[in-house]
Amino acid sequence: MSTTAGGGGGGGGGGGGGGANSGSKLTKKKKTAAAACSIRCCANCGAPEGSLPGILHHKPCGRCKITFYCGRECQRTHWKKGGHKKHCKTPEERSVAKAKAEATSSSSGAAAEERDFDNECAICFDDLSDSPSPALPCSHRFHASCVDELLTAGVEEVCPLCRAKLPPSKEKMFADGCTIYFPLKKRVEQSLDGPWRALSRREQKKMDEVVRLWEGAAKQEHAKAQCNLGTVYQEGHGVMQDCSKARELFEKAAEQEDAHAQYNLGVLYNHGMGVKQDYSKARAWWEAAVKQDHANAQYGLGIMYHQGHGVKQDYSKARGWWEKAAGLEHANAQFNLGTMYANGKGGEQDYFKAGDWYEKAAKQGQADAQCNLGVMYHLGGGREKSASLALVWYEKAAAQGKEEAIMNIDAIHAGVSWIDTASAAAAGGD
Repeated sequence: MSTTAGGGGGGGGGGGGGGANSGSKLTKKKKTAAAACSIRCCANCGAPEGSLPGILHHKPCGRCKITFYCGRECQRTHWKKGGHKKHCKTPEERSVAKAKAEATSSSSGAAAEERDFDNECAICFDDLSDSPSPALPCSHRFHASCVDELLTAGVEEVCPLCRAKLPPSKEKMFADGCTIYFPLKKRVEQSLDGPWRALSRREQKKMDEVVRLWEGAAKQEHAKAQCNLGTVYQEGHGVMQDCSKARELFEKAAEQEDAHAQYNLGVLYNHGMGVKQDYSKARAWWEAAVKQDHANAQYGLGIMYHQGHGVKQDYSKARGWWEKAAGLEHANAQFNLGTMYANGKGGEQDYFKAGDWYEKAAKQGQADAQCNLGVMYHLGGGREKSASLALVWYEKAAAQGKEEAIMNIDAIHAGVSWIDTASAAAAGGD
């Protein structure tokens, strides 16, 4: 990395002293040339003068005259992001007379603003409170964005102050954590997105590594890492369950407009997990998430209006939210929408539309929809009667432990006309 913002230049070169040999003179000339070159390096990219094709001389800042750039793009970047705008001073502003006048004014009672070096980013010199600035493992603090720029630019991955090795980028830590977590999740969960079985010692070590990686990324304000880590603490996956810590992580991610975090916050407030139950806050977070077409949030709002939790019960609005979620292939919303059409809640009664939504949900493995679709084929409500198709869907539901489906399979094999009345009512059959 090259010079600090507003770094000074200054030519050097004195005349040779008498009696010095030619070798000594040559050495002095080489040192002088090297010094001049380093002084005139580009303040933004660090390129030495004359090292870039087609650019023989670097041009100085038109204001301070002592900071040099290889081109206009580097000058603009250093002015906006490199801190030069804050520290650039004209020769007049740097004059001895002006400094004496300011010192006199300060001593007479005028408050002089002093730099707080302990709260200053050593890369850009701006105040650390201006943006996220997590501490590095070596305890030095910089703006997270400044460290990211160093890593992106391919600069040696060490602390600019003590040369200690920098942690990997937040993107790499998040990606590495995902590489470990999702195969492990698939192996240990007892059902799709269901509870986890007890972890073996080896599996626990893997989860410890996931938490370490995601915590590192979360400290660097990586929203998805914050959200995923919140889910780990909410569910107690490889850690002690801690919904309060989950809420803190979700809030940090939600402030960065992460829709999943906004939805998860709504879940915590809706169920009173780690917070006092508050339907209005749950609705507010879900309404924020649905602005990004979050299907689970749309489904949750439908539940709220269907049950009247924190809002006036309104089947029409419930149906509206479930239609949005169903359009995004949310299986439970598709099933609920089918039930609304079958029973005529929130709008017209339509067995054929009910059957269409049941079929969409059933094809995604929704057991209740599979059972109800079987009832429709069994009775002929919204579908043409077909005992064979009824058996197909009953058997899929029965494989997931749906008791009504098991009873109805027995009825078909026994050749009786009786069918479970609860299933028939749910499917909208006669």
